[in-house]
Amino acid sequence: MVDRSVAAVAADPGIASVAPTHTDRATGIATLVVFPTTSPQDKATADTLARLGTDVLPTAIGHSPARAHVGGAAASLSDVGQRTGQRTGQRLPVFVAAVPAMSFLLLMLVFRSARYSYRSRRYC
Repeated sequence: MVDRSVAAVAADPGIASVAPTHTDRATGIATLVVFPTTSPQDKATADTLARLGTDVLPTAIGHSPARAHVGGAAASLSDVGQRTGQRTGQRLPVFVAAVPAMSFLLLMLVFRSARYSYRSRRYC
């Protein structure tokens, strides 16, 4: 199983090399360390990680009870970047509108500008 996974990952065009595997005999967990052909922040690296997780590793494992996960610094940064970009795009308009609105309300409360303008109209 591990040899098939190593061969499948090494054959991917986005992978430069695969380090020797480490297998914990007590738990049966094998760790593969791979090096992509592109830099960690590159879009091609995110595409390679997605391809490994959705196509390459599931095909190599097949119907066996084994499971494979893509992890590490590049995978974590890719996931965080995708989630943050989606959330920021959705929440930014609300934030941009909320800041001036709250500032206006705070200034009205601190300086009581609405009350003074109402009184000045009443006495005129």
